[in-house]
Amino acid sequence: MSQISSELEHQPFFFKILPDMIHHQQSSVLSAYEAQPTQLKSNVDVLQSLLTEVLNVDAFNLNSFLLSFLRKIDHSLPLDDFYNILYNPMRFDDLRSLPSIDKVDKTFPSDSFTSTISIIQRVLEAFRSPESYSTHVSSGRESDMKSSNVNFHELLRSLLAIKILDHSLIEVDSSDTKVEYPPIPRLDIYKVYYILCQKLILKYPTSSNSTSLQQKLIFGQSKLGKLIKLVYPNLVSKRLGRRGESRYNYLGVRWNQDVVDKEITKLCESELFEIAEMFKVLKKTSGLAQSRSSRHQRTLEARSTKKRYSTDSLRPENLEVKAQGTFVEPHHFFPKGAFTLKAYLDEKLNENIEKNWFAATLKLSSDALLSLGVLSAEINGLIFDEGSSSDTDDHLLRGVIDTLIPKLLGSPDQPRIYLHLYMVISLNVFPHLLLLRKPLHTDSIKRLFSRVTYLIQNMETEMVSVAGEKMRQQDIRNFLGILSRMIHLNKLLAAFFKADLQAYILMEMQEDIVRILNEGLKDGPNETHRLISEACISVTLACRYKPQFRGVPVRENIREFLSESCHIMEKMVSEDLAQFVSNIMESGVPLTREDSHDALKFRFLLATLKLVDEGILNENMKSRFPAQVIRGFYSRVTIQILQFTYRAHASMLGGRTLSPANPTFRLWYVLESFIQEYLDVLAELNSLHLKTIE
Repeated sequence: MSQISSELEHQPFFFKILPDMIHHQQSSVLSAYEAQPTQLKSNVDVLQSLLTEVLNVDAFNLNSFLLSFLRKIDHSLPLDDFYNILYNPMRFDDLRSLPSIDKVDKTFPSDSFTSTISIIQRVLEAFRSPESYSTHVSSGRESDMKSSNVNFHELLRSLLAIKILDHSLIEVDSSDTKVEYPPIPRLDIYKVYYILCQKLILKYPTSSNSTSLQQKLIFGQSKLGKLIKLVYPNLVSKRLGRRGESRYNYLGVRWNQDVVDKEITKLCESELFEIAEMFKVLKKTSGLAQSRSSRHQRTLEARSTKKRYSTDSLRPENLEVKAQGTFVEPHHFFPKGAFTLKAYLDEKLNENIEKNWFAATLKLSSDALLSLGVLSAEINGLIFDEGSSSDTDDHLLRGVIDTLIPKLLGSPDQPRIYLHLYMVISLNVFPHLLLLRKPLHTDSIKRLFSRVTYLIQNMETEMVSVAGEKMRQQDIRNFLGILSRMIHLNKLLAAFFKADLQAYILMEMQEDIVRILNEGLKDGPNETHRLISEACISVTLACRYKPQFRGVPVRENIREFLSESCHIMEKMVSEDLAQFVSNIMESGVPLTREDSHDALKFRFLLATLKLVDEGILNENMKSRFPAQVIRGFYSRVTIQILQFTYRAHASMLGGRTLSPANPTFRLWYVLESFIQEYLDVLAELNSLHLKTIE
């Protein structure tokens, strides 16, 4: 061991600025290194070589360096651990202890796992902090270090993409004639890359980024194609298939079955947009990956506190499934009675707290804040004030941190009092972003949009010093998640209003519904009933929901309960969806006038809210299922409807492109996305309210 330490003392100084490979490892690892001095020397040489190469890395040769970097370290490092080194460094030690069977990549790590991790971490640190790294190189000049110009975010996602390509495919020896491997379509390689990225994002949510921000780590097909050529420069590609339908395929490679299992290859049979929608559903409905993560987290907490749990407490039915970054609990139901934002359009109803859930909830939370000297007018001023001295993006954030929070710190009702603050801000912002409350002019909405966006981007960082026992960091994240969804709703609303809502498009939407209805009227098993039944069963199982009606568990006739639920959802499709289009088209004003066209778009919004209030959230469904199950039902059914209409148009066109011939698909897609996000916000607001009164 002394000989190894002596060798390290003669290494360049910059090599020792990062955590030392030997002296800061656990004693077990030290023993392993003492037993394997040759391996240690090899790792030392690899690390020194890589850190030397970092000096000459720039944006032009970055990808070549990253490939060389990966080829020099242990190839067996699983994708899960690799992803968490890049995007979850603070939680890496906890996440690495997951058993292989629960991971996306089933590859078993080698004995050099720890040293490989150390090398990766040090190389990343050199790129993350080039200014501190450059002060220790021999020249001492930062200008000599080209890597200071490398975008770190771009480096991370490039490194992940190259790792996935290098790890998911295996080159076949041309001399091996015993086994003939089928060609792999070029698009399938992108689909596998996309699926693996989505699986990793879902299973390991980062502490610093939301799920939507993590989507930015995924490359498009063109960029990944360039990386494929980099990783496999000698790969042979051929066009295979009939004339007019041929596609590029790669020869001489096969899938690594530890990474690309049968589930992934089966998914590759779907269209790319269908795969994207499937993962969108999984994010909304707390899929199995998240439930496993939740179970593992509970296990870690149990070990750390040395609590003993009975066998009964570890049964699957007792393990609740809750999505990351949400107030929604599995047992939270939507409120009974009127639960609609249309109340904001009726001044009388708006003030009637007995008939308006939003007004009643706002009053409850406002009164709680008022007892501590926080006035509603004060909060409204921070959100909407147009004074010249406050017309800045940080006005709302600064007001919350500098003015409101200090008044709440002395409250005996900790941390619930902060939930009341989050509720008041949310309920004041929501109707304005949906253009349901005055002022509606563009400048006011832009100002509100900018202030809320700034709050979302900076509040968590600004509140680090305040959050603790009195203010939970997770509550802050959940609150910012609500505001993020509202901002997204505003963007989707803009897409609504930019849509070309001409009469022929609305008539085509009616035809889409007629095709669905006709399918549902067929004798015996039909497509409509099938897709709804599958949605009902799959979502119920995914959420592990035990059926109940108005709070009473359903222990008998569960089949009948589910059958009735399917019929309720069929009614939503057959009647409420059809009425939705009729409500838009009902107008005595010619559509040629510009003002009437604007009125049509606003009527589109009102018809959408009516569809949610009276169709999706009808009293029967609200009595049967909690919020997260209803959201899951809707997501699954609408995706199936989109696929049905897509296939219907494709069959009418003989499989030709649908771009000009199916003008309704984009509108249906925006509509379904808007409703899904709207349901999410309603569920979050309802659950936030329930937590304020628990």
